[in-house]
Amino acid sequence: MNSLKNKTVNNIVFLLESPLTKRDKRRFGFDILTKKNFNVIYFDLTKISFSKWLKIVNINSEMTGDHVYKFESISDVIEKIKQMKNLYFISLISYNLKTKPLFYFLTKNNLKYAFFINSHVYSLNRNFFTRLRSMTLKKIKLGMSEYLNKIISFIFKDPANMVVITGSKISLDNIRIDKNTKKLWLHSWDYDKTLINIDSYVDISNEYIVFIDNNLPFHSDPIKVGVKPHEDPLKYYLELCKFFQFVEENTGYEVIIAAHPRANYETGKDYFRGRKVIQNKTDLLIKSSCLVITHLSASISFAVIYNKPLLFITTDRLLKTKFAIEIPKFAEYFNKVPYNISSDYNHIDLDNEMTIDEKRYKKYFRDYVKKKNSSNDISWQTIANYISKI
Repeated sequence: MNSLKNKTVNNIVFLLESPLTKRDKRRFGFDILTKKNFNVIYFDLTKISFSKWLKIVNINSEMTGDHVYKFESISDVIEKIKQMKNLYFISLISYNLKTKPLFYFLTKNNLKYAFFINSHVYSLNRNFFTRLRSMTLKKIKLGMSEYLNKIISFIFKDPANMVVITGSKISLDNIRIDKNTKKLWLHSWDYDKTLINIDSYVDISNEYIVFIDNNLPFHSDPIKVGVKPHEDPLKYYLELCKFFQFVEENTGYEVIIAAHPRANYETGKDYFRGRKVIQNKTDLLIKSSCLVITHLSASISFAVIYNKPLLFITTDRLLKTKFAIEIPKFAEYFNKVPYNISSDYNHIDLDNEMTIDEKRYKKYFRDYVKKKNSSNDISWQTIANYISKI
């Protein structure tokens, strides 16, 4: 079995639990890695982790080809690995009882792998009663699985060779590392985009306000944990557009929609009543905006990077979900309060919402975007350089 051990790495294998898209291929540094003479391969394990979700989700711009392999079992993944040589694995999949045999196989055969922990939104420490409120049978099963996994991990060791961490407050829970694991402190993919697009702007001449779309009525992620989508499309878009009209009338600026990457607004109903809807340019739209309206989104990091003011909103339906806690806590982080657009909001002081707390922005930047004194190079360049030396 030790014959699988790498001599010189020339194949980088990404372990994924959602289908590869054009957006992912860019985010995962394909061009940089190939320029460093790595052969980039993608192992799609979605059918193993989220088979039911895969049957109903509509994947925009999915990538296929000889470099993409789809699997239905961990044993199939292992058999494929046995046929390959000179591999280094970058894991973007969950570490759980289903996937543990794969990581154990890699470690046992001296095949190096890394976990990539990209920064997300401000992490909340929710108490028992808060967690109980949003509990589902699937979440209970996942929790039991994680607990059992921790016990098994004491017996079967399978630590990563490297963990890539973005920001200083990123949680390493459920990530298998030990004292020998290399910790590579980088920055978020969002910060990478600002470096790449430093001289790029959207072609919009007038000042505007941007709304970060979450695709809430149609987002498929809730299905992964056994719950329905968080919003009713008829009520949600009606309330959104009424609120946007209020903002436009009281500021003189139009509201432009930064469409969620997985949203499909190109066909069908005009949900935003004639407003501009632009997809895959959230960073640039925020960069040139004068105000960012949001519920809760990882793209808030762009508002922090570009020092743009935030206005938080919620709805009656969201107040019955986990967002009832998360949106207010997140707004509080920035010294703001969320407004319920399902009720009266004529009291909103929009001039005050156009301000930022510079200290909180700097803290968020250090905690969740870029750790102090970390490299300012494109993150995949740093990763490629590290792997080249193995």
